[in-house]
Amino acid sequence: MALNNKIDSDICNIVIDKYDFILGRVRANTKETLTIYNNIMKEYEDLLSNFEKIGLFNRRLTL
Repeated sequence: MALNNKIDSDICNIVIDKYDFILGRVRANTKETLTIYNNIMKEYEDLLSNFEKIGLFNRRLTL
């Protein structure tokens, strides 16, 4: 895209040069959010499993 002048080539070069740093910061800044998200998904799966056990939900019928 930079070669087609769709995005600034200087910015692309900075991102390429600083990619590992940027990725490290993103990982550090999203770690807590991802942990919360994963916990929510685990709770969701547990709830679905409980609903299946008592007959209120059938995962196979919803696919």
